[in-house]
Amino acid sequence: MIDFVPWDDVLKERGKPVKGGLFCVAHKTSSDRLINDRRPLNARENRLNWCSLPSGPMLCQLLLEPSESLRGSGDDLSNYFYLIKHLKGWIHHNCFVDPITGVLCVQLGLDPSQKYLPAFKVVCMGDTNGVDIAQATHEAILKAARCMDEHNMLVYGRTFPASRTLEGLYIDDHIVIQVVNKK
Repeated sequence: MIDFVPWDDVLKERGKPVKGGLFCVAHKTSSDRLINDRRPLNARENRLNWCSLPSGPMLCQLLLEPSESLRGSGDDLSNYFYLIKHLKGWIHHNCFVDPITGVLCVQLGLDPSQKYLPAFKVVCMGDTNGVDIAQATHEAILKAARCMDEHNMLVYGRTFPASRTLEGLYIDDHIVIQVVNKK
């Protein structure tokens, strides 16, 4: 999930490293979400604007006959952001915390005489483009595996699908809702 960037390769401004920090957000009783606070780095980047997400209130547009009901299912990919490897050349944009000397991690192949900053090799929660990258990746995988149909997708700002099957993808959550006849 992380690697170490040599001090000479770290993004700097006036000799000081431009880096993020780390914080956690409560998630489950057994785990928290690790967020890379990339505000100093995000301020230097343009938003990709690749994704369009669904919105729950869109389901209010759904009209059912008295004999119909909805059946839904969903999947959630665990630790999804940490599974998406970022571009190799991007790692110096994901540095965090204070530098360490290589002597602390010689077993990882670090030069004991060099300074390094830890950096995420994966798309971080907190990256200004993290949602765009994660959404586009998940969508492409589902479509390639024929597990998502473009004509059934709920996307905010698009026409509501004229289908009895609706699909929504929100980063790591994929839902399928079907209009079914009550029995």
